Amino acid sequence: MLIRSPRTVLIIVGIALTVLAAWSLRYFSGVEPLTVLSKKYAQSGLGQIGLQAGDAVVVGHERGHRRWRMAARTVTFSRDRRSLTVDGIRDGILYDTRTYPLVSVNAAHAVWQTPLGTLSAANAGTLKLDGGVLARVLTREHPILQSQAVDWDSLRNQVVSPGPLSAAVPRLVVTAGSGIYTLPSTRPGPQNAAAQSAGGKLVLSRGVRGIFQSRNGQATLSCPGLVWNATQNTAQSSGAVTATIPGGLGTATATDVTANTRTGDLSGHGFSGTLLLSTKVQ
Repeated sequence: MLIRSPRTVLIIVGIALTVLAAWSLRYFSGVEPLTVLSKKYAQSGLGQIGLQAGDAVVVGHERGHRRWRMAARTVTFSRDRRSLTVDGIRDGILYDTRTYPLVSVNAAHAVWQTPLGTLSAANAGTLKLDGGVLARVLTREHPILQSQAVDWDSLRNQVVSPGPLSAAVPRLVVTAGSGIYTLPSTRPGPQNAAAQSAGGKLVLSRGVRGIFQSRNGQATLSCPGLVWNATQNTAQSSGAVTATIPGGLGTATATDVTANTRTGDLSGHGFSGTLLLSTKVQ
């Protein structure tokens, strides 16, 4: 069959040249230029961007359950559909395994990434937040955590700060080198109000320093670790403690210290130290 149309001839010649150029690039340099058209294509930089949206509300799911919700300035899906980047986070909410809100968050940046497969409601992912993270636990005590970066483990209901953080709980403000807050699990139904009032546990490690407002005045505490149990309203030290006596009456060391964050009582074992007495005589 003869091809009489010059336009058809030009199209056929163009296709042939394109295929030949692609084959020559692959053969001589190992480059596969046509792979950019496939779903599996991914490269660093702008090549990773698959979809970007501004002023969006995004909801993360794992195994069909809601795990977090955020309003953000910018949301970016990677081209390989395995990660989601969120910038300018405001009014974020972290949920427990039964989709009940546990933590409110604000942060500059967050990344949700799946280890295998693509983002969907059927798989598990890891949510990492960084850039001035402010987290407020939605329990009766309303503990507040501040850190440069935290990870949200929704399967264990844990907020993990691998680096330095500060925390504020009733009567006690502390700083530490790292910390883990394990939140309570809740059940749907009328008992939610009672479940939300149960606080959870904060475990602080590495160079813990705290200011405790006791019933007799302010005391400072320094110890290797500290565990605050919201259900028992107690902060228990781990390791030897150096403390100032409430009311500025001196300094002391102890083998352990327990602070009651509800009543303001401060107690411990193995105390030794120096007591400062007033020189005034009545």
